[in-house]
Amino acid sequence: MCTVAILAAALLETAAPVTITVRPEVEVGTINPYLYGHFLEHIYNSVVDGLWGQLIRGPSFEEYPETLGDDIIVVNGGWRFEGDELVGRGVDSHVLFGKYDWTDYTFTVEAKKEAGSEGFLILFRALDKDNFYWWNLGGWGNTYSAVEHEVGGKRMNLRARTGADIIIEQGRWYTVAVKVAGTSVECFLDGERVAGFRDSQNQRGAVGLGTWATDVRYRNARVTVDAKTVFALKPAQHVKQVSGLWRAVGDANAVYVQEEGNALNSRFCQGIKGDAGAGITQGNLPAEAGVAYTGSVWLRGHGTVMARFAGQEQMLAADADAWQEFPLAFTPKVSTADAEFSLVLAEKGKVLVDLCTLYRKDSPYRPAIYDLVKGIAPTFIRWPGGCYAEHYRWKDAIGPARERVTKPNNPWGGLDPNLFATTEFIQLCRDLDAEPIIVLNIAHHEPPEELDDYIQEALNWLEYCNGDASTDFGALRAEHGYPDPFDVRFWEIGNETWVMGVEAYAERAKRFVDALRAKQGDLEFLLCGSGGHGLKWNERMIELAGTHMDYLSVHHYMQGSFEDEMHNGVEYPKFLHQTAQIIANSPTPHIKIAVTEWNQQSTALRS
Repeated sequence: MCTVAILAAALLETAAPVTITVRPEVEVGTINPYLYGHFLEHIYNSVVDGLWGQLIRGPSFEEYPETLGDDIIVVNGGWRFEGDELVGRGVDSHVLFGKYDWTDYTFTVEAKKEAGSEGFLILFRALDKDNFYWWNLGGWGNTYSAVEHEVGGKRMNLRARTGADIIIEQGRWYTVAVKVAGTSVECFLDGERVAGFRDSQNQRGAVGLGTWATDVRYRNARVTVDAKTVFALKPAQHVKQVSGLWRAVGDANAVYVQEEGNALNSRFCQGIKGDAGAGITQGNLPAEAGVAYTGSVWLRGHGTVMARFAGQEQMLAADADAWQEFPLAFTPKVSTADAEFSLVLAEKGKVLVDLCTLYRKDSPYRPAIYDLVKGIAPTFIRWPGGCYAEHYRWKDAIGPARERVTKPNNPWGGLDPNLFATTEFIQLCRDLDAEPIIVLNIAHHEPPEELDDYIQEALNWLEYCNGDASTDFGALRAEHGYPDPFDVRFWEIGNETWVMGVEAYAERAKRFVDALRAKQGDLEFLLCGSGGHGLKWNERMIELAGTHMDYLSVHHYMQGSFEDEMHNGVEYPKFLHQTAQIIANSPTPHIKIAVTEWNQQSTALRS
């Protein structure tokens, strides 16, 4: 026995000394080796433009151009014209057009959902980008529709006055109309009036179109006053189609086209046609003196291209109708956080550009961020999310960079070039001596008939990670440069599946676990537990699927005032203890609790 005396009087002069007795020979429990880990998701530039060291933003030129013409304001997201149709994607993504002093009018548009989880956003009486109404059709996970009112950037749901059980089908055109007159607002879908309310605040305003986690297409948008068209949405002439995150430089008469159909990978490539000096650039890139940077760019066409980075130059001679890869190598002489990378024509020419990458030669990570992550020594890392995992398709992101497909980041906006994926994640875990946890997409946002395909996709991913080279997907992994299996033991069956209901989720989770166990019997499974302090969900999950889980994965984000958050944090251990008691009293007392997401619901310093 050892005795440690702590003089609390050093902190509180009037307090008596406190004696703590430690008995190391008495074992009261064991500490899980995975006591502290981290959750990694494509959010807030945590990976792309963050931990992952690939410097070039928009490397595959998939981002839609930021400029649609002088008459259209792009507030957020990706938008482009394809013929006379306006195509949009992104989260909380919208454009504004028209006049802010318009009062009484009818705004009509045809709309089609092409992919994604929600529907359309039809803006009206917009005073500016932070003060407007929009009719959210197929919102809230495509469960209902209602008008929302944004005031000063804060949004209020008018469901009580405007809610309707309308969901938006994929692949069909709808006709949407909003009529405003005085304080009266009426909303029509395919000619039928489905919502109306009184507007006593915004008596004027412009119009707009938007999307939330959905690929949408709009056409024939027009504003009429007394049956006379006062505005019709159409593409501007001679707009430079430069992929977002890049900008044009040089020759003012050069032609820039975001070209579809000739891309190396994904959907688009960037076309440049002009005299010497015409090209594209991006800035705010970190460069360190004396450090070697390496990468490549793919070119197609005819013309000599000058690649520049942080004051260094390299000539690339494109002279082929097929795609050619040109290695890049730079060693800056000056350190800066604001280096530019440019690709410009050194002579008159016409080229297509695609997949441009640039890394430090000594590390695939950004050292300043990686060193901090290494310093906190996570014992496990959970990936690819989170909400991002709910839409993730792992086959889009394996093999050489030229074979990977850029995809929308549906939950958080922007695009993921998929240059950090399964193999890079496993390598990160090995470099940090952390255990990988992979979260599966269990298709709970997809039609039920697709479930079997997603189960097979999970089985294939397991084989890619853990199969030896004699298996189909193990051989594919070896072909990609990783002959030894990754031995991923922890698999989480979906993320935050509460929208399904506990019975439906438990049944689906058991199907996934049974299939994965049949393929490899020594895996450990995490199943979705509650959000917040949801004891009823946890109790029912353990009752329905306790035999199919090793860990119950619980999530909790505190919100409210600082005092509310701190009180919530104090109360949370009580909830964990109550959940532990439910487990202990169940037929499956072996289950452990995995707290796989927990924080304040903010990006404030206190988080």
